[in-house]
Amino acid sequence: MKTHIILFDNEVRDRLLPLTFSRPVAELRIGILTIKEKWERWMNGSVSYITQDYLAGKYPMEYGDVNYIVNGSALPSEQLCKLLLQMEFNEAFLRSDELIAAKLKTVDIRQCYLLDILVILRWLLLVFKR
Repeated sequence: MKTHIILFDNEVRDRLLPLTFSRPVAELRIGILTIKEKWERWMNGSVSYITQDYLAGKYPMEYGDVNYIVNGSALPSEQLCKLLLQMEFNEAFLRSDELIAAKLKTVDIRQCYLLDILVILRWLLLVFKR
């Protein structure tokens, strides 16, 4: 199965302006690698984004068989990656009511794809708070 990580921007993006005006948060470098590159290495998968509408053309959202929706400002760690790999489909990890990660099937991604980014993130929070 193809693993895919979809990094999303949250309100942290606004606090990092103007650096994030022309790129998603995960395109910022922390050390020698971008957050995106760190996720690619830790999870051995491909990465795409849910970001601002005006950036979506340059940073389109793609999906695979197994999709992890991950907060783009979260850095991968051994513990977080293990947690993601242990998740079942339609499960999420929240920290203080903030969505850190969720695991979705392709069919769920396709249903969300037609929605606005804010609607997607609100939907994910509502679904996984239950």
